[in-house]
Amino acid sequence: MKLQRIQTTAAAALLAVMLMALAAPLALAGGWATVTLDQLPRQPRAGETLALSFTIRQHGLHEIDLDTTVNKVFVFASNPATGETLRFDARKDGNTG
Repeated sequence: MKLQRIQTTAAAALLAVMLMALAAPLALAGGWATVTLDQLPRQPRAGETLALSFTIRQHGLHEIDLDTTVNKVFVFASNPATGETLRFDARKDGNTG
């Protein structure tokens, strides 16, 4: 009787682990994108404007068209020497992506 209870508990635990292993890829399937620079920027210089253009692709494949009034897109730039970090809001310019 006790052995049967242990076997049932072990089988239930194994089933739970298997279900979690099967569900994990589904949980990771959405909600990510890749961002690539359209071209490498020139050497930044203090006091000069530097324009960056980039493309956002859902799951690294499909260019997405974001409404930037709802989905805020921004770039962080940090100076490791001073620890200063700046945030720049992106603006939509061009086609999808």
